[in-house]
Amino acid sequence: MRETLVKPLGLVTEPNKYGVYPPGALSQATNVHMRSPGTLTQLPRSTALASAPGPYSPERLFSTGAQLLVFEDDVPADWAIVWVEPDGTQTTATFEDTFAGMSPFNSITIAGHGCITPILFRSRTLVNGDHGIIVADYVDPQTTDERMFRYANLAQPLLYATANIAGQAIDPNDVVTYSCLLQRTYEDGYILISEPAPLLRVKNLAVTISGATVTVRWDPTARAPSGSGVRAGDEIELYRSPPVASPTAGLDTNSGNVLYHVQTHVITSAEVAVGHAVLEDTSGETAWGKELYTNPGAEAAQAPRRRPPAAMSCATFKGCAFYSNLTYPPLWVVSWPGGFGNLTTAESREHGVGARSISGTFNAGVNPTIITAITAADLVGVVPGQYLTGTAFPTASGSARVVSVGATSITMSVPATLSGVKTFSAVDVLELDGVEFPIASLASLLRQLCAGASDIAGEPPPLSYTIVTEPTVTYEETPGSTIFNQRMALGPQQFPIATVTVRGTHGENYDPPIPQLTETVKTIERTREPNLTTWSWIDQPEAVAPPNSTSIGYGEIYASVATRDALWFHTSDGLYRLTGYATRSSGVGAQWRVDLIDRTLVLASPLAYTVLRDQVFSHTNRGLVEVTDSGARELSTGIIGDILPPARMEPDAAVDYFLEADDENDEVWVFARDADGEDVEFFIYSVRAQAFTTCDGPNVFAPFARVFGFVDFLHSMVFALANEDVFDQNFLYYFVPGDTLATIETFVDFQAISAGDPMTAKQWIDMTLLFEASVADELSATNVTPRFNGSSTSTAINFHERPNDARGICGVPRSAPAIGHTLAPGYATNTGGDPKPLTQFYGLSLRFEILSDQQVFR
Repeated sequence: MRETLVKPLGLVTEPNKYGVYPPGALSQATNVHMRSPGTLTQLPRSTALASAPGPYSPERLFSTGAQLLVFEDDVPADWAIVWVEPDGTQTTATFEDTFAGMSPFNSITIAGHGCITPILFRSRTLVNGDHGIIVADYVDPQTTDERMFRYANLAQPLLYATANIAGQAIDPNDVVTYSCLLQRTYEDGYILISEPAPLLRVKNLAVTISGATVTVRWDPTARAPSGSGVRAGDEIELYRSPPVASPTAGLDTNSGNVLYHVQTHVITSAEVAVGHAVLEDTSGETAWGKELYTNPGAEAAQAPRRRPPAAMSCATFKGCAFYSNLTYPPLWVVSWPGGFGNLTTAESREHGVGARSISGTFNAGVNPTIITAITAADLVGVVPGQYLTGTAFPTASGSARVVSVGATSITMSVPATLSGVKTFSAVDVLELDGVEFPIASLASLLRQLCAGASDIAGEPPPLSYTIVTEPTVTYEETPGSTIFNQRMALGPQQFPIATVTVRGTHGENYDPPIPQLTETVKTIERTREPNLTTWSWIDQPEAVAPPNSTSIGYGEIYASVATRDALWFHTSDGLYRLTGYATRSSGVGAQWRVDLIDRTLVLASPLAYTVLRDQVFSHTNRGLVEVTDSGARELSTGIIGDILPPARMEPDAAVDYFLEADDENDEVWVFARDADGEDVEFFIYSVRAQAFTTCDGPNVFAPFARVFGFVDFLHSMVFALANEDVFDQNFLYYFVPGDTLATIETFVDFQAISAGDPMTAKQWIDMTLLFEASVADELSATNVTPRFNGSSTSTAINFHERPNDARGICGVPRSAPAIGHTLAPGYATNTGGDPKPLTQFYGLSLRFEILSDQQVFR
């Protein structure tokens, strides 16, 4: 009698071992794939693409379509990015910004940062790092500059202006509002536009029509590394409002916030070196150009182009870049409800923040540090630590501070140099990240930040900040004005700066309050929004408007993956689908809809997903699934669910998963690695055949395989292998498309055969193996050996060519055992390391005789 198995089905390991497996089910299918139903083909030999791509362990591969990016880690913190060309040439990427630190990515677990998920957008590669989004401007770079990464977008500049030069811009006592932005346009039309500078009102206090000197600062000073990304050739666009007449010098006149372009300035290399430029605005009202894009009534009125926040997951959908599971820089949001500026009333002097005018008597000869004859009204709000200043203040500039306050006197920190009755001001002091600033008004703080120096002598240079104000920042003037309910949001320009610290005099007059100057600083830290996603302007992936965000579920977003019609989110509380479209170029008011598809489906690891033919495949708590609009279709459950390593998303999970799609061959590769990176398994799922096989790695370094990815320009899967004990044994290998030779051992075992009756004993006589006919002459040399019940024999099979196949016959050895109720047949190949033609296996046939109980025990 004979039982013939012509069509292998791929791995089927989960059902009951007696009579439940379908014919053709395999218990082992190692180093083979099933790209045609019923045919097991040996994996081809692996070929080195590049050796030693760097001194670190590869953690992520990403294809730009022209070159391969290898993200490498030297635990715990040092990272490198290596460009690999199709011929294997490697070059380590550089960073334009000295604060562009890549570490730590912590790409292995969801804890910390999640994973590296680069995206391609308009021929740019955008990468999510702990320090924000970084960008490479070329997909096929050929020079060092082209391989350089930079921070996303241009930082917001700061601006300060004074009407103090000849020109036709501002009539006497007129008030105008200024702002500016930075802009860069690439040869391919790709454009970067910054968030506009905080609006600043400027009054012409002269008796003649004047122009304005405008200082624009974009870079931090020597205290902090670069982070603005400004280059020579970038442009400053200066904007100004129409003038509004102000009857008197002391009246706070609102010049509005509708601004028009008046000047474009091309930044020079000398200005890049110092981090600022000084512009002169002398144009009259006939110079009005385009409107500022954030003007009231404009489409982008609420959509300044801000840098994207740090994100654990990135995707592109409907012309927008989506950033998910966000971490925002520290942001100090504060207001001054009791008044801010020139404090002239008893109430504002007591409850406000700013400058308090005082009249007192100085004596340079006797008690030179004590100012006497001060009225009680003038002493209201005067406290130790305040900065003393005035046009006739008789001390060294920038050094006088209030030490103590008496009933009618002030003791100051430096001696007077003149005597007599003088009028001066006691100005509140704000300490911002360790730098003390006198703040007579918000405009005065802006002026000092633009100057890169505090008015207080001896203070270190300040950091650079992004600032949003409401209402418009007022101007400085004498006697000046008091602004009520002035509001400001301030954060560091560079994302690596993780905190903002504040304290100041009259800290109780801030809302919310801050510590007094002598108390411990208040620390504002980064804000994490684990269930938030934000999207960019259309076709401008580096510009994100504040309103462009929505929550996805209530837990944490693990991954976002896009198809043509949907953006899918794997979260801690299930699978969500986002559909719709953006209606404006800014992305504001986009018509997105978010639906919960499956509340029980949880991703196994941050990178345990891929897209094949516009279909999402994910490894989850329910095994490998295909994501559909109606939910998750389970692919591995009931088939290989018992051998696929368990899915665990906990930070200390024992197994990490990577999924990658082979678009050329309609395969999904599932890579499982334990925490030590030493126990590695590859599962290959053929979408065509709906079958599973496995791969134990492309060469002897398989135990040290780190990551892999499908590289489109090579039309092949590429493996990054690393022996972490020997740094020069880091390699990239790939399967050369069309290669017909193999060097890898294969093992194929069928599930136990019972010939339809597992209770009846049989005498298993021989086995016939059927392979593709064209390699009949090579099969014997390939050393194909039979396997029975999971063990290989030592005798190679001789093959003979037949009209449609190559056949080899071998007897079933007594030790198999040859007598039994069932038998699990199979085969193995071992080329001895020499390249041999690929084998294609069609099936096998077993010959047997049924034995009676008497024959079994004879």
